[in-house]
Amino acid sequence: MSYTLYESGSLPPHHVPKEHDLLFTSIPPIERPVDGWCEAVVDRRTKTQIVSQPGFPKPLLHPVTLRCKQAPSSQAGGIGTFATEKTRAGELVFTERPLIMVPAKIVVNVSTLPPRPDDMSEDEYMQRFMPANDERYQVAFERMIPQNQEKFMALHNAHTKDGPNTVLGIVRTNGVHADGLSFRDCSNGLRFGSAEHLESYTAVGAGVARLNHSCSPNVSIKFDLPSFALRVYAVRDIRQGDELFMSYLDTLQPAAKRAEKLAPYGFQCRCLSCTQPTEESDRRRSKICLDIKRANLFDLDHLSPNNLDSPIWKEKFRFATEQLSYIEKERLESYPVYPHYLMFVSKIWHAKLGESFFQNKMAQGYVRKLWAAYVVELACTPDEEEDKQVAESILLTQGLIKPVTFTILYE
Repeated sequence: MSYTLYESGSLPPHHVPKEHDLLFTSIPPIERPVDGWCEAVVDRRTKTQIVSQPGFPKPLLHPVTLRCKQAPSSQAGGIGTFATEKTRAGELVFTERPLIMVPAKIVVNVSTLPPRPDDMSEDEYMQRFMPANDERYQVAFERMIPQNQEKFMALHNAHTKDGPNTVLGIVRTNGVHADGLSFRDCSNGLRFGSAEHLESYTAVGAGVARLNHSCSPNVSIKFDLPSFALRVYAVRDIRQGDELFMSYLDTLQPAAKRAEKLAPYGFQCRCLSCTQPTEESDRRRSKICLDIKRANLFDLDHLSPNNLDSPIWKEKFRFATEQLSYIEKERLESYPVYPHYLMFVSKIWHAKLGESFFQNKMAQGYVRKLWAAYVVELACTPDEEEDKQVAESILLTQGLIKPVTFTILYE
């Protein structure tokens, strides 16, 4: 398949529009929006998906107070991002519109390429085709206003072998997955994103790119399509002055494998699981189950005080509490399965304790963590307080909180 790139609004005469046409376009496509705009390389189908959302673009959701600042990082080197106040799990840290968004794959027609020599690595083979793609992304860069170009070029480039220019290298180094968008027919491309996000887009934010890596991250990145923005949420309580960390890779791999994957970025992770690696830590991470359906914890409708002592429910409770222990000891609350295990354990405790559940500190601790995890996982409204209320309504529906306890969750 061949791909043609056009600047939005200036297609050649007699061109028959195709869904897989790649366009240079500004998103949102309005004149100088207050929160800025992103220069994007997207196919026609994706652009239609973005701009056809009701009320697009929604206003960006910002926290009430400034919760972070950039400063030199003693742990990771270079610049990092630090909390300027105590931030509770579930709270929004900051929001920004990306500087650039592109397909997470090198766009070339593989059928026209020579076969890869046996003595050439896949990475070396990819390097042959980087310059052409860098030229394409250079066009998107040149469409940026000067302030955004300056922000972009100040970001780290760990892929200096990509060619004489650096746009593609900076994108490969700093891009994050744009949830909810997929790139049409990537089968003939060469991947530079992760296999998990093979047919997706990658976005670079000036602030998100200043979040260093940890194998035990304390923030999670969410791409909000209605506002076309990157949102950063705390996944556990963060003290004032603590550095904010995201994860660049699959953190369930053994420490040695993670170190190998991080080597191209030019630094070593300094989280406890990497600086003091143990077989026990690797074992816990290897046993975390991300397939909640395989765990078979969804039939809570059949839960009652009368069957809590059955072998099946006892084993499910043991499994769920064990999974929570692994996740929390390894500080991996950013995984989407975390709220599922919290919900299951909370429901078991509610069935066991009855009305005393609402006064039990341990049980209410699970509920507080569950509420925060849902705020992060759902992140679906243009208002931070509304996000909290959506999470609360779920807990209320499940019988885990009462209306009079809503304000307690904010304390």
